[in-house]
Amino acid sequence: RQAHGQPPLTMSVPLYNAAKGHSYDMGARRYFAHNTPEGVTPWDRIRAAGYGYNTHLGENIAAGSDSAQVVFDAWRSSAGHNANMLSANYRAIGIGRYYVPGSPYGYYWTTDFGGISVDNTPPTVSITNPGGPYADGIVNFTASATDNAGISKVDFYINDQREHSDRTAPYSYAWDTTGLSGNHGLRVVATDTAGLTSQATVQVTVSPLVPTDSYYFTWYDQSTSDLRNWVLMVNPATGQATARAAALVGGISQFDRELAAGAPAATPQFPGIMGGPVAVNATGPLITSQRVLYKNSFNEIPGVRKDDLESVYYFTWYDSNPANGMRGAWILIGNQGSTTAQVEVYIGGALKGTYSVPAGGKVTPSYANTTGGPLKVISTNGQPLIVSQRILYLNSFNEVLGVPGSRLGSEYDFTWYDSRRENYMKGNWILISNQDSGSATVEVFIGGRRMGTYNIPEGATITPQYEGVMDGPVKVISTNGKKLIVSQRILFKNSFEEFQGLTAADRGTDLWFTWYDSKRGNGMNGNWILVSNQGNSTANVNVYLGSSLLTQLSLPEGANIPLTFQDAMGGPVRVLSTNGVPIMATQRVLYVDSFNEIGGMQLR
Repeated sequence: RQAHGQPPLTMSVPLYNAAKGHSYDMGARRYFAHNTPEGVTPWDRIRAAGYGYNTHLGENIAAGSDSAQVVFDAWRSSAGHNANMLSANYRAIGIGRYYVPGSPYGYYWTTDFGGISVDNTPPTVSITNPGGPYADGIVNFTASATDNAGISKVDFYINDQREHSDRTAPYSYAWDTTGLSGNHGLRVVATDTAGLTSQATVQVTVSPLVPTDSYYFTWYDQSTSDLRNWVLMVNPATGQATARAAALVGGISQFDRELAAGAPAATPQFPGIMGGPVAVNATGPLITSQRVLYKNSFNEIPGVRKDDLESVYYFTWYDSNPANGMRGAWILIGNQGSTTAQVEVYIGGALKGTYSVPAGGKVTPSYANTTGGPLKVISTNGQPLIVSQRILYLNSFNEVLGVPGSRLGSEYDFTWYDSRRENYMKGNWILISNQDSGSATVEVFIGGRRMGTYNIPEGATITPQYEGVMDGPVKVISTNGKKLIVSQRILFKNSFEEFQGLTAADRGTDLWFTWYDSKRGNGMNGNWILVSNQGNSTANVNVYLGSSLLTQLSLPEGANIPLTFQDAMGGPVRVLSTNGVPIMATQRVLYVDSFNEIGGMQLR
């Protein structure tokens, strides 16, 4: 039945009694038929046994074999009998075999089918995520319901008034709290296929959230078993008060809770949800990121602060060519402005598409069989956007954020470079695009050693790589002051990763990551915090996991160090230069057969 898309059958005592009674009767009275010699039908016998439902009924009979497998195969080879076993009309079954010595066939078999499961067990139901103790705007009110026979429906009640009925999991209701305030009772009632019910309740306070800080991602997806997706939120222990934080996907609230200062990272997931943009609104500054597991690959990106949204973004490259292993490349563009955004996308200077994106809306264009760069996204009417590029390479997933136009500069840094084949690196490219007028003269340094000097024409992109090199930090500098866009693209085993070059704005004395995990049982094959001294003197650095001090170190001027902490998991991670010397930090993770890197974030 499962192979044919049908639900399993539940054993029924009344159907079993009817089936076994008929098997005995056929042997004892030496006949083989559905009807008794007196003309009693299967339906009469089934109802007499106590299965009195007004529903679909069916019966198979067999005789002559003591083997269940032989009888089953015989029924499966008969069109009519097999149709009974696979019928979508049936939910319950009773099977009776009886051996009657001296009878014509010896063994007699009867299987009776019914359309309703006999069920005395009520369903189990819970409210899995009404958002939290608070509600504001449109809230995704969800329930989890299970039953041994099956769920017929889940009804959603607000203050004892039924608002919605859902017959398909995941069970949810988008509750619009506009104009409401105060405490409200939320109740779900699950009904199983036998008509039995259970309920769960929760109290929610409708209270408008007036954010002082907002953070954005382009997309959220936990709609299939291949995807797991967390939105991580941290209220750092820097003396500030408890902050209320709400996470919205496509304008619908999925999470609304208070985050105590210094508390462990909040790591909510939203099963069954897919959409965007994603907004995290808070009453105080947070550190936020989104972590995604896709099959055997891992990706993490930081949230983008509202104040950092702009109307122009850049990427160094775009590749959707299947011959290069690319299974998909999407440019995700979310409009966070107050009016429709008129958006243009260029690749290698050529216009690829023009889009009208409504306020709060998004588009996700993809351009088939296209390889080149740089890529530019611009709102021609100046609306603030959130822009990222999401890529499927073979069976891995990567997302990289666009670089805002105001962040373009003449100097970029990376904490590390590795192209060694023995480390399973299949390619490591430094992509450098000249976004200024006139040619750019560019030098690349790795570990303080000049690797190359390049002359890049206006609007052009180069993609150097350095075979067999492993060292850091990496510096890319335009010696004649031209504005560049720079990224590092890596093939590790059968996965792909892109990381945007860090600029002076990414340097600081107090850097954060939302999470750290080096547990092998979680698929983590390596997790390094790479710290680079960007100052002119020794930096004294403390690294914390949560409130625990993991290590203290003195990092000489220009030095770079990778730190790893065995069998550790939690968050947040804080990298603090205690003597005020500027540092740069990234986190590099090996998950199963994939690689990811994320830069340290600053609390602003």
